[in-house]
Amino acid sequence: MEANSRPIPPPHDEDDEDVHWALSTATALWARGEREEALRWLRRAAEQASDANADLRALELFKAAAEV
Repeated sequence: MEANSRPIPPPHDEDDEDVHWALSTATALWARGEREEALRWLRRAAEQASDANADLRALELFKAAAEV
């Protein structure tokens, strides 16, 4: 993904609580300029989505992490 001001996908209402929390954390870290840590949290959100059997959401989040 190009240098985008908002490369972290926003949480969805249907996201598991852990996914929502991880994405919110990633967004806050990105806004503070902590890019590497934000990327870790984005990957964590994808893993949590996978653990919650939200496979399409997990794929979307893993793809977003790969594009950053």
